[in-house]
Amino acid sequence: MRILNFGAGAVGTYIGCSLKKAGANVVFFDRPDTCASIRQNGLHVKLVKDEIHIHHPECASTVSEIRDIKPFDLGIMAVKSFDTAGLLQQLETIVGILPPVLSLQNGVENEGLIQNVIGVEKTLYGSVATAIFRSRTGEVAVERLRGIGMAGQASILPEIITLFNIANLRAKQFAYEDALSMKWSKMISNLLTNAQAAILQMSPAAIMNDPRLFAVEAQQMIEVSNVMHSLGLRILDIPHTPVKIMTWLFTRFPRVLARPIMARSAGKARGEKLPSLLLDIKAGRKYSEVHYLNGAVARFGEQTGVETPVNRFLNDTLQKIASGEIDGQIYTGKPERFLADLADKP
Repeated sequence: MRILNFGAGAVGTYIGCSLKKAGANVVFFDRPDTCASIRQNGLHVKLVKDEIHIHHPECASTVSEIRDIKPFDLGIMAVKSFDTAGLLQQLETIVGILPPVLSLQNGVENEGLIQNVIGVEKTLYGSVATAIFRSRTGEVAVERLRGIGMAGQASILPEIITLFNIANLRAKQFAYEDALSMKWSKMISNLLTNAQAAILQMSPAAIMNDPRLFAVEAQQMIEVSNVMHSLGLRILDIPHTPVKIMTWLFTRFPRVLARPIMARSAGKARGEKLPSLLLDIKAGRKYSEVHYLNGAVARFGEQTGVETPVNRFLNDTLQKIASGEIDGQIYTGKPERFLADLADKP
């Protein structure tokens, strides 16, 4: 199978290298500087019990290169959500030669953008539950192997799942009618302590062990559950991730009992890995994926008439910190100030 892998970040490197080791012909697509780096230094993936080294990966950085080396059987979208629109704008010039595209991105809106370019029947939904850490360009490590959920209408989907499982990526097929429920359920796991950790510069463990900050997490989950209900979506378990129990503990279980359970569970699941939004802030990125996580909850809440004040505050605050509109240290280690400002918002 010939695969065009958009993005050589944590997910793109892990998936692309795993598929290449399994026998697929993989071409990466990324910015010129990233392509130059990985061509020179190769790609390296540390698995739980093995390692993958791709010494001379093929990497394209322009759509004209894609046109020259076509055809492809599958495209994998593994760029950050804030890069999706720009990438798709480039790909519109070669839409006629694009294969079905599997989005493995965080958030719940990427597939809709992809559908607008290549069509519903060629757009595949994916949710990566495996925890992956990138230390630098071209070097990633699998911290916890869970698997990948997939859904879609393309006839090639069974073949894709077979290949992914040969590559030990633990792919599981969901019914097409559950595609959005799967993506929203994955987003629930992305939301957990993510925005608060980035805003407060605190560890997930510290957040979960603080009853006041735990209450913010619980309200965040209540809001996303209400939005999903209004959209007619179900909360589903994604591979080796008990999203249904986690959500129930946050939204229905007494908090005095739920907090120690979730604190232990989150610590075990995350280990030493920092949440993605905190990593973005530490890296000095001016754009934050919070817009496609908490921000998406707020947008869909507005569309459906569901109140989402906590998700809106988390989104707005972190975006302002990332852009430099407000001082990045304003809430660092200051949960009292953070909670007071949250309480002041309507």
